[in-house]
Amino acid sequence: MDKQAQENSKVEFGQSGQKIEGNQINIAGGVTVQSRTLYGFMFGVLALVALVVIALTTWGDRNGTPAAETTPSAADATRAPVLSATPGLETAPTIGASTDSATPAADASVSEKAEGGCLAAYRDKFPAENVWEMEEGLRDLNWRRPDDDVLILWLTEKRQPIGLVHLLLFPEAKNFKIETILDAACQPVAPRGRDTFVSWDVFEFDLADVHYGIRVGYYSDSSLRSGGLRHME
Repeated sequence: MDKQAQENSKVEFGQSGQKIEGNQINIAGGVTVQSRTLYGFMFGVLALVALVVIALTTWGDRNGTPAAETTPSAADATRAPVLSATPGLETAPTIGASTDSATPAADASVSEKAEGGCLAAYRDKFPAENVWEMEEGLRDLNWRRPDDDVLILWLTEKRQPIGLVHLLLFPEAKNFKIETILDAACQPVAPRGRDTFVSWDVFEFDLADVHYGIRVGYYSDSSLRSGGLRHME
């Protein structure tokens, strides 16, 4: 009985050991399933992170700062004229720069000469009511006497300015005084005779070797009359 009991006990122990070993296999199998689940979760997280990184990179490329503008080279900088800080003034252009800006000034000078130049500048210092235009050959000219008794005779021939005469009026004495006579180049010209004359006298002078005469007088207290500018023999 004792021997049979021992054998049975061994068999049960072996079965028990098999059961324990089986449990161990189940436990190991459980660990394998858990490991696969963990690996799948980690792979999903990494894939999500990769998608986020790609999305951020794409967004950065579309909304990033614009490319820096190219700066001009030193050679280009030297070709451009340098502007001064004062409005309307420019420094001289560098070598190789365009000099077209000088052309309008030259054109303005030509235009100024064509319109009388310095004569026009002298004339324009006075109000329009003080300036009378006298074309050579015209007769019986009538004007209102200027309030300040200053008279500028703008002399023209064939509609081109040839000179001017600046007169001072003395209506109480019915006299005139020649303040100045200028030729087309703004050079002073001396009158032939005295620089004062009475009403209706003719005063004479030379412009560009041409002998001229003007008759002017008081027509009334508020008006003047002239026989005009004419060539003298």
